[in-house]
Amino acid sequence: MNKLLALADRVEKLTGPSRQIDGEIYATLSGLDFPAGDNEKGRITRQVRMDCAKFYTGCMDAARSLVPEGWFTKLAMEDRHSHSWRWDLRGGFGYEVSARAAIPSLAITVSALRARAHGGGEG
Repeated sequence: MNKLLALADRVEKLTGPSRQIDGEIYATLSGLDFPAGDNEKGRITRQVRMDCAKFYTGCMDAARSLVPEGWFTKLAMEDRHSHSWRWDLRGGFGYEVSARAAIPSLAITVSALRARAHGGGEG
């Protein structure tokens, strides 16, 4: 499974922001995605992930920065019955991705990661 899709699935299950996931998203998109073991290289990598990553899972503006160029929001809504947010993106050739998550920033992040995995943007 594509790393971006695996990250999207993990984000979709969150109930709130996660700096660890923010760091993993940053590392995957920036090419710094190597194992963070107990060695010195691993400790440095974890710190870089935490210091450099935007708050994708907790900030709507940071999450929107993940949306690939040429993609736009088709639908954004709160489902009051399930207490979740739905965020749909539409890209080139009519391709659409959708996400449902606990808070808007999580829903945007999931949709953006799925759009990137489909071929929109880097990653």
